[in-house]
Amino acid sequence: MPLTRLNDKAFAACLAGVGFDMTDGSRTVNCMFTYPALQDKFAGLTIGGCVEAFAASRYEIEAIASAKFDAGSLDHDGRIRVTTRDLNPHLFSSLHKTS
Repeated sequence: MPLTRLNDKAFAACLAGVGFDMTDGSRTVNCMFTYPALQDKFAGLTIGGCVEAFAASRYEIEAIASAKFDAGSLDHDGRIRVTTRDLNPHLFSSLHKTS
């Protein structure tokens, strides 16, 4: 079942990134979006600008978190962590190509 946004204000900056909450209808699911993921997407972005960048990319980030939830890709603590590999897969695709 896809996750949905808990509410528009359900996010906060912390040391590791931006934490945000979503719901599967019956429970709240805690999610985390890492700063490096945004910094890899928006070159030159400072940590101070990450909250604004998160807000601008929120629909994409929430869609990734929902897909990870549906796939059962949760951290050991039950949190969904959206990383640079999730948001910027093109940065990693060349690692798997053979010549």
